[in-house]
Amino acid sequence: MATMLQELDGVSAVERLILLDGSHLYMQTYRNVYRMAFGVTGDTLVNNPLFESEIMCAMTLRFANVDYKKFRVELLQQPGFKARIQKVVDTVMTTGLFKSPETIAFACEAMRSKFLMADKYKPQRKFAGQITLVRAEQGAAREEDVGHDYGIGQVSDDSKVYMVEGDHDTFVQGKTSAKTVAIINELILGTHRG
Repeated sequence: MATMLQELDGVSAVERLILLDGSHLYMQTYRNVYRMAFGVTGDTLVNNPLFESEIMCAMTLRFANVDYKKFRVELLQQPGFKARIQKVVDTVMTTGLFKSPETIAFACEAMRSKFLMADKYKPQRKFAGQITLVRAEQGAAREEDVGHDYGIGQVSDDSKVYMVEGDHDTFVQGKTSAKTVAIINELILGTHRG
């Protein structure tokens, strides 16, 4: 998207990007591991019940205590993606963590869309600017698979990496999130000296 904006409106349209513990290569690696682990095959993930059920299980397990195998079978038995979303909404709403079922439905749609986009994305050109990766020390991807910079050096003119203690969740929600916020603020203000 950023390179498209640069192509349409000039390189000053987007001068820098800040990525939080992710990149094109990170998502590609995650997708490939996911496909192998769950036996998801085919050119497209659109209307793939196995893919849809797996990502809906992942979404549900973040918020509700369900039996994974049983819930997965229940999702696979649903007639389509909308029905799978409704099953997730009904299950997650019982936790009392959310007031609006629409919020859960939106999150399900967004997660599916993210995976569908990542499944097909291949960078076509380099980003003419700086990409900064703020990554968790304990990333979900192995460094030998994605490199220290998660591959951003391959797709940008300039790249920087900052490491924050914690894992993919805790570096934005846990006790080290303040460090992540400070780095982002300093990068935006142009005052970071890392």
